Amino acid sequence: MNRSVVACLAGLAAVFMVSSCAEPLIESGYVRSGDAPAPGRYVFELDLTDSLSTYTLSFYSVADREDSSCFAPDISLEISLLSPSGRKFGETVALPSDRWRTEGKMQAVLREVYRDGFVPSEYGVWTMELNVRPACEFLCGMGYELKRNRNGKGQTQKIQGK
Repeated sequence: MNRSVVACLAGLAAVFMVSSCAEPLIESGYVRSGDAPAPGRYVFELDLTDSLSTYTLSFYSVADREDSSCFAPDISLEISLLSPSGRKFGETVALPSDRWRTEGKMQAVLREVYRDGFVPSEYGVWTMELNVRPACEFLCGMGYELKRNRNGKGQTQKIQGK
């Protein structure tokens, strides 16, 4: 083979190796209701170690559509965060009932952005606990999606502790 072709192929191989080893820009987790530590309680770890990124955190849930009477009220979600150094943060938010979207005959899905473009007050691995109030029988589970925004887009919000 010609040297320029070999050099080109070697360069392409290097690009694919580097891109395949890159950290993912989105992490997510989901806990089925039956696997939760207590009814309505879901615990996750969030990797907020990248100081060059802002983050977007979203919540999602899957529900059994057979019990559609439960979709009427908003879901009250108590959010507790524990920083790597042990500082505690928390608030309660409502996940609007009008955001449920039908997926198939038996399930509905709710996705909601919680914080967009935030910068943590401390970098590291955080523990997040979600408590659904009241614990809803119709929920199949709760999950989160954490997106790292490497391009600096999004609002910059510092989350401060109490």
